Amino acid sequence: MGECYENVFERIKEMKKLKWLTPIILAGGLQAQTAKMFIAPSEGFESYLSAALIKKHTPVQVTSLEGEATYRLSFVVDRREESTGAKVARCLFAYCAGIAGTQSVSVQVFKGSDLVWAYNVIKPSAVNSQSTAEAVAKHFKNFLEGK
Repeated sequence: MGECYENVFERIKEMKKLKWLTPIILAGGLQAQTAKMFIAPSEGFESYLSAALIKKHTPVQVTSLEGEATYRLSFVVDRREESTGAKVARCLFAYCAGIAGTQSVSVQVFKGSDLVWAYNVIKPSAVNSQSTAEAVAKHFKNFLEGK
């Protein structure tokens, strides 16, 4: 009976030595399954989108080579700032919320030549690109995960 326990303890020691390999093996498997995405550069917003995709743990890898990509994302950003007169009038007669303007982004994602996903988001600040990009990344992640 003592030999049996010794074998068990030896196996446990071996498993503890190999425990650090598990995350590496799993990460390697995830990288192999991750689709690549090309983001068409325009207006500098692509850097916000790339960062948001990483931050939201979206299962895509951004690539600068369009030919390697599984997905191709294109977008249009529309920033509207209110005029000074409109800001003053809004604050005098109503309330001052939303006087910074708005930012809207329309996104289309293609797989080959097929449109597979589209999204539009409007945020109440004309300069809040990070928040807008994170909304796009969150909803695209939900699409990829089937939520």
